[in-house]
Amino acid sequence: MVGQYGAGKSMTLREVFYRLKARYLKGSTVKFPVYVNLREHSGQKDLVEILERHARGIGFDSPNSLVRAWRAGFVILLIDGFDEVTSLGVQGSWKKLKELRTRSLEGVRRLIRDSAETGIIVSGRSHYFEDYKELAAALGLKGSRVLSVDEFTETQMRQFLGKFADSNAGGTFPNWLPTRPLLLGYLASRGLLMSLSSGTDAPDAIDGWDYLLERIYEREELIETNLDGATLRRILERAASVARISEDGLGPITRSDLFAAFTEVCGYEPDDQGVLAIQRLPGLGIYRAEDESRCFVDKELAEVCNGRELFRFFQAPYAAVAEKLWVDAMNNCDRAIGDAGAELALRKLRPTNEARGLVRQAIALLNTRSDLKCVRGDIASVAMNGGIELDLSLQVSEISFFGKIVEFHSDGVSAEQISFSHCLFDTILLEADLQSNKMPYFDNCLISRLTGRMSLADLPKEKFSECEIDGFETANTADGIRSAQLSRGEKILLVTLRNFMFKVCRGEPKARSFAVWTSMSGDLSLTSSAC
Repeated sequence: MVGQYGAGKSMTLREVFYRLKARYLKGSTVKFPVYVNLREHSGQKDLVEILERHARGIGFDSPNSLVRAWRAGFVILLIDGFDEVTSLGVQGSWKKLKELRTRSLEGVRRLIRDSAETGIIVSGRSHYFEDYKELAAALGLKGSRVLSVDEFTETQMRQFLGKFADSNAGGTFPNWLPTRPLLLGYLASRGLLMSLSSGTDAPDAIDGWDYLLERIYEREELIETNLDGATLRRILERAASVARISEDGLGPITRSDLFAAFTEVCGYEPDDQGVLAIQRLPGLGIYRAEDESRCFVDKELAEVCNGRELFRFFQAPYAAVAEKLWVDAMNNCDRAIGDAGAELALRKLRPTNEARGLVRQAIALLNTRSDLKCVRGDIASVAMNGGIELDLSLQVSEISFFGKIVEFHSDGVSAEQISFSHCLFDTILLEADLQSNKMPYFDNCLISRLTGRMSLADLPKEKFSECEIDGFETANTADGIRSAQLSRGEKILLVTLRNFMFKVCRGEPKARSFAVWTSMSGDLSLTSSAC
């Protein structure tokens, strides 16, 4: 049985155990279940030792009796976590990863091979092995059936939440709410679902993912990897920086990338347990089985990790620039941090009461270097989103802001210290009465859409130099048009055309007939298709 992290593999085995136990206690069968958690059997190769240690661990006073019962065919084995057992004595490298996995499961493989015809279930994460062929070989399975545990549907999610008191399973939940049983269980068991469904105090996706990552990696800390949860999470966040180089920001993340992330965060190369810990980092899924590359399972999750990396740079910029993997990623990335990542960094900065000082310190360092172009774009995003006025110049070049709406308002802080050169923008909004001395400087930038101005002639020449703008979009209301920098006649014409277009789009007969007639006559290219 395979599934992603938190999909419910262990809970499924738990349910199977209780049902088999009930059948045994009723006397309908002489076979009884034994649930073995492989997390407790790292490095064990002797199958008898696995059973005896399990017996001693649960307080069974005759471990030998359990072994004899198993050999006689009275035991149904439920083996959980083939991805959580590690092997000792092999200095692992990525080239030896298959061998490492095979050796680490030697005891499990012998236990399965020597079991009588009683039936066995063994479970683990779906991306641990390269493919099902390796899975069967490493576990010694022959003629087995592979079952997959997936995320909940909405109906299944509400059925699951109905098992928890005060979970408000019939309420309205945020659309970011994860549908994996383990993650849902964390929220439900801590009584957070009532606030999630209330709509007032419910955390949004940013705080939600940050909270869930904290809980998830507290759980990972319990696995014998000699690493605490905070360190494992930092490795994931460093992997997120590497993933930013990709087109969608999710990956792929190669094996060598993960190896380097571990080394950079921990200060030493991973041993056997570290190699396996990297391979099973929660939040990552399989990208390509053949090269064992990984990718992030959720875009907002990746952006939250990026936000933590950026906040760490604000806290200690001189320490950050000494980390080669992070520096290389920031030099090769060509897009600014996403809105979720920028917002998380802002939320971490604000409680310090030193947000402006930390941002100033970061810019001061950047102004002594010629690299880290991606970090410059990130800081610009944080400053613009958070209303942080800069007192040092920040030059951003060759960075894409596509997918973002960059806004500048008259009542906002000045952005005159920011300059953009050869950058790409999706949408820029300039409020109608925004003065030019509060605008940033744009040089040779490509702008898909500029809202709030009518044409190139409506832009201040001292702020826009040789920029290419695909389209202009005026304000959405007549009041906005009246406040634009136009002549009185031009404003009257625009307001009249705007009102007329609304009538065309609503399908008013006279307006539609006139629109079609004027289009045919060539006097005015205005038809209902323009809507």
